[in-house]
Amino acid sequence: MFALNRRELIEQRLKKTILVVSNDENYSSIEAILNSKGAYSNFHENRRKIIEIINDLDNSQVFNKEYLINMLYANTITILESYHSDTFIQTVLSNDVYIRNFVETFHDYKKETLKMTDIYINYESLSVKVTKSMMDVIYHNIDKVKGMYNDTLAVSFPKDLTKIFLAIKNRHDIVHRNGRRVVDKSKRRTSTGLDDNVPLLIGCYCQRIMFAS
Repeated sequence: MFALNRRELIEQRLKKTILVVSNDENYSSIEAILNSKGAYSNFHENRRKIIEIINDLDNSQVFNKEYLINMLYANTITILESYHSDTFIQTVLSNDVYIRNFVETFHDYKKETLKMTDIYINYESLSVKVTKSMMDVIYHNIDKVKGMYNDTLAVSFPKDLTKIFLAIKNRHDIVHRNGRRVVDKSKRRTSTGLDDNVPLLIGCYCQRIMFAS
């Protein structure tokens, strides 16, 4: 019998990981993530749909348009978060070097201790543990995510993230405060953010990450 090559071993491990992790209802979306044809193409398609709806709203007389715009704004950040997570998880699990980089640099693992007698038990379940850890990350936490991308994949985010941070803050206010600021409670004009091409901004940002990886 011929020995399995490295790619076949990785594919076998992925299948086992998907089977184990997907049986946990908290992580059942892993199968969709790993079987996705492409994180960037999915992101691009969803962003295109958002822009189409925005254009339709601009040319319509929809009542309470502001509420629809708020939802579109929040959804724009949601697809950004999905792009971050899907790209990272797919890439890490496809390469043993990336898995090792993640284990050695992931901040949440630094306080864990391991007995020598448990090394092989932990090794056998390592990809499952790593997968669940990656899925537990909040991927609109840009500071943490950019650190993970840099430490694990050697991918650097754009230096100026000011507009991205602002867009994420706006989304937070929409989802958790009905679009109102914390300081003065005044209604945030989220429609202005969309007029400033937030979907386009995030599209260019994600594209830069894609080409850097």
